[in-house]
Amino acid sequence: MVGINEYMSFPYCSSSIQELLGIGIWEYDLDSDTLHWSREIYRIYQIDENVRVPLETAFELISNYDKNRVKRAFELCRKKGKPFDLTAQVFNQNHFCWVRYKGRAIKHEGQVVKIFGTLEDINQEIEEKEAQKKHEAFFEGILASSQGWVWEVDVDMNVISASSMIEEILGFSAEEVIGKSIYSLMKPEDAIKLQNDSTYQIDSRLPFYDTSFWCLSKDNREVLIRANAIPVYNIRGEYTGYKGIVEDITSEFILGERSRHKDLLLRDMKVGKWEYDSKSNQLMWNHAMYDLLEIDTSMEPSFTSFVELIHPDDRNSIKDMYQSAHANLTSLKVIHRLVLSDTKERWVRSEVRSFKNSDGSIRTIGYMQDVSELRNLEEELISQKNYLESIMNSLEASSIVSITDPNGKILKVNDQFCKVSGYSRDELLGNTHGLVNS
Repeated sequence: MVGINEYMSFPYCSSSIQELLGIGIWEYDLDSDTLHWSREIYRIYQIDENVRVPLETAFELISNYDKNRVKRAFELCRKKGKPFDLTAQVFNQNHFCWVRYKGRAIKHEGQVVKIFGTLEDINQEIEEKEAQKKHEAFFEGILASSQGWVWEVDVDMNVISASSMIEEILGFSAEEVIGKSIYSLMKPEDAIKLQNDSTYQIDSRLPFYDTSFWCLSKDNREVLIRANAIPVYNIRGEYTGYKGIVEDITSEFILGERSRHKDLLLRDMKVGKWEYDSKSNQLMWNHAMYDLLEIDTSMEPSFTSFVELIHPDDRNSIKDMYQSAHANLTSLKVIHRLVLSDTKERWVRSEVRSFKNSDGSIRTIGYMQDVSELRNLEEELISQKNYLESIMNSLEASSIVSITDPNGKILKVNDQFCKVSGYSRDELLGNTHGLVNS
């Protein structure tokens, strides 16, 4: 009979090899009722190597869901010599991990005297399979909701299947791209970049989500596409390539670029823009809005944060304006104050309009512009006007005043001038001072 010590003496069973493979060796002696573990099993369980673990304690380390199944397989091996090979979850330092149990009987004179086997750490393998299932479910969801081009490539990234939708997107028939490298359909600079950027992802068999790149159509037209792809495995678990779906997002990109340029223009003009969609319950601000409110761009847009900055005397009327625009689908404008600190106020012009989306949800868009300088100028002009009017009133009461045009014709006289000259205002207007001096 060969015991665990003899097995451990084989080169391929050394501790370093076991650790590399994630496989430990165990042996149970029926006569002495003792269980022996190699160092790797202790590492898998994260138990001190000096601790002797009885068979029943080893069973207790197995999850309740798998424990009875493992016990039954062990008992069949002990009584009838039937080997077993099964997976289970075991308790490992406050969490469960997946392992693979293998065992076979060692007999002497027809009787089972020992059970010898391996314990393999397959936690990563199980997690990868679960992740693959999630990737596949996600991909199936995309397939169900998309009208894109479905494709599959081999390990060398050569196209092995393509749906007819490719002709609508790139102008090629499916037959024309079969056997070609997927990179040959891209703009050269994008092909090189994607090859360089995706090396690790492909080598690690990771999925691709929302990966965008430019392709060239059959008529040499540039098409921006968005790809989602997952690795493919055959029934033996061997990697065979990727399958994915491609969507044409060129129009989406153009609209996005226009929107981006518009946002940059608004920021240059210091015009804040916000948008609220009742369906998604999402509020968005552009950069200029953050600048106007003097709020860090890392903060999520919040209607509450904005309302708190409105001057207390203006707050209720502004809230009523927004609610009215939202409820009545109208456009409204108002000038009000923001209180940015104890010593700083800002005058802004706010405009808001609401309208219905095609699905019945309400979308509200607002604009805000800093008009503090304009407001200060208006107040200064009003002050100057009041000052001039006070001077004129003083002059009216104590002085003779007349205003003429460049040709000397009288345009305006005060009451005191009429009284001293002896002429009425109607007689003086349009004449020169020669009338008075004659």
